[in-house]
Amino acid sequence: MPESIASEPENDAVLRGRGEEDVVHRAQSEVWLACVRSMARTPKTLAAMGTAFLGDAPDAKRVFARIAHDASDPGRKRGSLGDRSVVELVAQVRGYRDTQDVYGSTLWKLLGRDPLPIDTLEIYMGDISKRLLWRQWSPPPATEAREVFDFLSPPPRPMEAAAFRRWALRLARTPTIDALTLLCLLYERSLREDAIDAARLLHGAILKAARRFCDRPGFASRTVALFVFLIRRRVLSGRRMLDHPYSTVYAAEDMLAEWHCVVEGDDERAWLDHETWRLACALDNTWSRKSVPPAPDTIGSTIGAGERRLFEEFAQMPTARRLAKRFPSA
Repeated sequence: MPESIASEPENDAVLRGRGEEDVVHRAQSEVWLACVRSMARTPKTLAAMGTAFLGDAPDAKRVFARIAHDASDPGRKRGSLGDRSVVELVAQVRGYRDTQDVYGSTLWKLLGRDPLPIDTLEIYMGDISKRLLWRQWSPPPATEAREVFDFLSPPPRPMEAAAFRRWALRLARTPTIDALTLLCLLYERSLREDAIDAARLLHGAILKAARRFCDRPGFASRTVALFVFLIRRRVLSGRRMLDHPYSTVYAAEDMLAEWHCVVEGDDERAWLDHETWRLACALDNTWSRKSVPPAPDTIGSTIGAGERRLFEEFAQMPTARRLAKRFPSA
């Protein structure tokens, strides 16, 4: 079941700040919103979504725009919504229950600054595997289910290599947050147990599962870039810092130099710095597949269609369009 969504103070974006952990909260909100927008019945505009999901609640037409553009937390309980959250209200609509699982997923804890203790990993793996086996998949044969539970339950029993490979690939082909989270948890346990062969298999399965999960309407390129980067950095690399190499930041700044704007004040500068960092995430995801990163003077030739789409999305953001209007036309 999804974890409980605790009440938060009104000014959650300010309290969370704009540091590294706010990036994880942003990803959580954006991925949740993308999953909601991917549903066929979801209205096309953010204002229409407010009317459809929140009814005549005060300021309903602006709530989803704030989630999309201002890092407002959809999981915060709001007095204007009867002390309920946007996540809860959307999940009550028929066909949208799984979106609450996305917001409340264990994956966001795994992507946090502090590594999870091994006993916590084991508990999460047991809970998620039960949901996958009995709710999201048709019940497997009893012998297969027992083998999986024995492997995932402490103390874990060895699983035959071919069976483990089939299980991992099945998870990678399952486009749910639970399947992706379980792969990440298994990867963490494999590293701690020095199970290198299993970790190598899971590494590729995680990347495949992450991209498959995001391969649906509603996922903007900038959201996919952030989500995949966090998984690569904090799960696959085991690094807690979220900084980029200078060459990657340089390339992102060079791309954004094509977009003319006038930035004024600390808030606008912080916004532009974050969008530069976000574009660098997309470049980092692409260049990580290469054995040798590009030299600074050849970066322009390595920017592909995916990064260009992200830049085009950036230019259509309300703040970007407002700042661009300040630049005097030739």
